[in-house]
Formats: sequence, structure tokens, C-alpha cells
Amino acid sequence: MQPVINAPEIATAREQQLFNGKNFHVFIYNKTESISGLHQHDYYEFTLVLTGRYFQEINGKRVLLERGRFCFYSVRFAPSKFL
Repeated sequence: MQPVINAPEIATAREQQLFNGKNFHVFIYNKTESISGLHQHDYYEFTLVLTGRYFQEINGKRVLLERGRFCFYSVRFAPSKFL
């Protein structure tokens, strides 16, 4: 059974607004199994699913992310965890 997810409000963000001329880091993970506890960051984070699928808990809701899905988390975003 897949959870029902209401479409979030989508705002356009420009590179200058996100990075403000500062350096940023890119990490690429190849995970087959992973559980990370509840956490949050003081930086922006995004996830792009290249293959497969996984569940992630976001704002207390279980969300299925599949190949091709992109998820952006702002600094103010509530904690999330990978399931």
C-alpha cells in the first residue's frame, strides 16, 4: 500500500539564492541498504534517485521515492530519515 501524498507548493529557486556565491559539496551514494536516524541539517540537501526506490520519512509521512524522483530539502525543512 503506497501512501497518498498531497502535492506540495512548489516555488522557483535560483542558483544565486541557494548558494549566494559560496562553495557547495556534492556527494553521490550507492546504497543498497541504509537506515539513517532522524536528522536535520543547517544546509540545503537534495536527493535524485538514479535507480531503484526507497521510502523516506518526511515531516512524519512515509514517502516512496522511485527512479527519476528529485527531492529538495531546505534548511528550514523538518527532520527526515531514510527507511
